[in-house]
Amino acid sequence: MTALALNTADKIGQSLVDFYKKLDAHFKAKALQKRTRRELSRLNDRELQDIGLSRGMIGLTAWEAYKIEVERQTRKHGGVL
Repeated sequence: MTALALNTADKIGQSLVDFYKKLDAHFKAKALQKRTRRELSRLNDRELQDIGLSRGMIGLTAWEAYKIEVERQTRKHGGVL
């Protein structure tokens, strides 16, 4: 019975750790998304065209940056997320 209780406590503890890692990854990725959107929005249309974007693609590009950062954080934590 003690082993069962300890095993359950370990699983709960690991679940909390995983939750906080996911939360951390989310906030880091959201910060990158916001920064990406802000920096791309500062470019004029010609500069955006030079890097292959239009003004309407800024939101999508920022979303892609978010997804890539979440994936990077997942790999950093050993695929736990």
